Amino acid sequence: MENVIKPRLRTKVLHGIGIWLVISGILIPLSSVGAKSALTLQGQSAQSAQHAQGAKSALTWQAAVTEATRNNAELKAAQQNLDAANTNIQVARSGYLPKISASFTAGINGSDATRSMDPSTYGDLQSKVNDSYGASIEASETIFDGFATQSRVSQAQSRVRETEQQIQILKARLSYDLKTAYSGMMQAQRSLRLYQDIIKRREENLRLVELRFAGGQENKGAVRLSEAYLKQARFEEMQARDNFNVTRARLNTVLGRGDDTSYELRNDVPLSDIPGLVDFASLARNTPDYRLNRAQEETATADLSLARAGFYPQLGVRGSIGRQDDKFFPEDEAWSLSLVLTVPLFSGGSDYYTRQGAINRLTAAGLTRENAERDIVARLRQAHVTLAESAERLKVDESFREAVTLRAEIARSKYNNGLTTFDDWDLIESDLITRQRAVLSSQGNRVIAEAAWEQAQGRGALQ
Repeated sequence: MENVIKPRLRTKVLHGIGIWLVISGILIPLSSVGAKSALTLQGQSAQSAQHAQGAKSALTWQAAVTEATRNNAELKAAQQNLDAANTNIQVARSGYLPKISASFTAGINGSDATRSMDPSTYGDLQSKVNDSYGASIEASETIFDGFATQSRVSQAQSRVRETEQQIQILKARLSYDLKTAYSGMMQAQRSLRLYQDIIKRREENLRLVELRFAGGQENKGAVRLSEAYLKQARFEEMQARDNFNVTRARLNTVLGRGDDTSYELRNDVPLSDIPGLVDFASLARNTPDYRLNRAQEETATADLSLARAGFYPQLGVRGSIGRQDDKFFPEDEAWSLSLVLTVPLFSGGSDYYTRQGAINRLTAAGLTRENAERDIVARLRQAHVTLAESAERLKVDESFREAVTLRAEIARSKYNNGLTTFDDWDLIESDLITRQRAVLSSQGNRVIAEAAWEQAQGRGALQ
């Protein structure tokens, strides 16, 4: 009887376990799907929040150019200097216009005073002193001033051209600073992400080495070295984070920002094609540096013309109309009209030495322009060579990175399967990290080289 009951009981127990497993098999996947759906929704919400936050704190290259142009205090000051230089042209041109003034006088006059101090003559002295009042309008016009006014106008115009070229040079320098600061922050931003990836890679490498060590296939030294690599990666990630904050502060200075708001960069500095054949002599004569030296030479020429004006006679006309009387308000009318000719005879040598100094400055300005042209050509050649080499260097480093990345994947698989030693695998892993760093450095050098090439030409993003 017991033998019959036991098989039946065992069958029921097994049947109940089977039903429970079936039900559990249905519920567990359903619960997993629900959990995964909830996690997916949470992840999407978090990504949406991060994307919205990133959109608020992202800075594009074009926005950086606009902000730097609008906020840079040095550029604003240069523009004010240009406005002042244009005003000086109108000041110089005022020499062509007549001068008109009005005057009013009040005083006393009289004849020779009595020599004796006898009190009896005091009444006669008092009777010889009269009141005097006068009011007049005077006008004068210069007919010829030895070309002084013309020289002052030319002088003011050439200084305007100087200021314009100085502004162009300033814009080129600010463009270089902006590109360098923006590229530096972008490089720091990418370096931070690279070191975060390196930390993950070092952690995976450490786990792989520990597993092989636990299986008796690796030595303790390999484990310790992998731990040291991980510590180094974390330290370098900290350095990259600090460098990111420093480069952001440097970019804020160029942008003219006063706050230290956290933000990231969205895109790279646009790069242009590298010119092949370049006429450096013609390009040099179109740079603002060369045009500035030409304007300075023109200013020196105007200074010489102004210095020579002291040797010429001056001719002008002067007239006045007004009233004079011994009572207020004067009633007796008076007028005058005269032609004035002034001939310089001797000024103590000041005109001569002023002219000699102007001749020396003009000679120096011409020599400076010639030397500047040669120097500009040399700088253009150097900047062009550096730009071409930086572009080729970037291509080489990118090729090495692609090759070493593939080699590292193969080496990892071989080490995992015991087909290569730890030392060989470690060399390939270290070479991969070195090549990744080299690409980041070459990318930054490529941007800086193009910025230097543009600055040598006197152009840039801030136009």
